[in-house]
Amino acid sequence: ILDAIAKYQREMAKAGDDWTTWAAKPKRFTPRQANAFFVGVLFDQQQDANRAWNGGKHMVANHFQGENFWKEICRTPLSEVKEIMRYGYEEGKAYFRFWDRFSKHLKDNAKYILDNYDGDVRNVWKGLRPHDVNEIYRRFSEFKGVGPALARMAQFILVRDFGMAGGELSKPHMRVKPDRHVCRVTYRLGLVSNTKPKAVAKEIDQLGLPSQADFDLVVFRVGQTWCKLSSPNCVECPLVAACQKRGV
Repeated sequence: ILDAIAKYQREMAKAGDDWTTWAAKPKRFTPRQANAFFVGVLFDQQQDANRAWNGGKHMVANHFQGENFWKEICRTPLSEVKEIMRYGYEEGKAYFRFWDRFSKHLKDNAKYILDNYDGDVRNVWKGLRPHDVNEIYRRFSEFKGVGPALARMAQFILVRDFGMAGGELSKPHMRVKPDRHVCRVTYRLGLVSNTKPKAVAKEIDQLGLPSQADFDLVVFRVGQTWCKLSSPNCVECPLVAACQKRGV
């Protein structure tokens, strides 16, 4: 199974797949871009990813305007934050179906950013070196509404796509992000014993992989493209020959 995963990763890299390319230098975030990124991370759970990231950009561009985005959230009464969360997206729609719970998380996180990062969310990932890369994960994990999979996702995007904490130099230090795709595929392949994120991450640690980042890349792509929750396309999946097909 691990050989099949490694082989497909090499094929992706040979084909020039964007996901196999890691940024070598840090890319600059404006305050607005950084705020939209952070809100997009918070939204990217139990809803379409494009809607989540577009929602982050929309919120920063249309709400809580003023001296500082996070200060404005703190100043805004919870009832008004809930109103924005429920009706403030395009055409009066909700940003997130769990808008009520998320409104409190948004206010709590805004205060945390003001108290711990001087009101600038870029300080969450700014100035870290390759051996500090997992500090990004730890810091994101401290925010309300951010679990292990979401914290790892934020870490992967910042390091791989934006070159933070050393970018490509940090690749050997990265661990898998146990999101729904990774959990499902590793279980179906027979590599882990269940689909709970913490257990999946722990059992993958025990595999002794040369690069958890490359492993994550393949199993996420397989889960997103072929090994879906319902009606998996096993015929075209590049890992079918090695798969135990548990739970399919």
